[in-house]
Amino acid sequence: MLPVGAVPPIGAVPPVVAVAIVMSIATGALPSSRRARCDIRKGVRTSLVRDGVFAAIRDDMSSGERLDHARKKLAELLGEAARARTAKLKEHRGRLERIQARITNLIEVWASGEDSTSIREALRDMETHAAAERRELADLEREEEQPIQLPSPDELLTRLGELEETSAKTRSRVASC
Repeated sequence: MLPVGAVPPIGAVPPVVAVAIVMSIATGALPSSRRARCDIRKGVRTSLVRDGVFAAIRDDMSSGERLDHARKKLAELLGEAARARTAKLKEHRGRLERIQARITNLIEVWASGEDSTSIREALRDMETHAAAERRELADLEREEEQPIQLPSPDELLTRLGELEETSAKTRSRVASC
């Protein structure tokens, strides 16, 4: 166990833990299970932790096997996102069908001789809802048509560099406040 304030050696932090730490730093909050109280009141410099985490991630990503593992996990996440998008598409199609059925019912009532302002307003509202659903459905279908792009190992390393730069910019912006 490292003393409080010490930076773990590069590579000592597993990638999953490193990502969790980076996300915690980025959001400014640790998961509730990590908020334990401690009698030691010595602080840990965030910059040291952040630099150590990025160094550990970079070290892990320098291994071809680790980089392949990261790409595999990313492919799994992208697949989950595509499945969620497909489910959302199905949900919106069902909703549009129900709205169109209501519109048909309102038109039939209106055609049978019932002519009231409430029916006309309900029909207008349903048509507005249908138009909104069609727009949302069109957006989702456009997204669905886009092929899933798995980044190359070089692109992953470039993204890591961009994340590190963004973290540094955020750090300097927070320091200037």
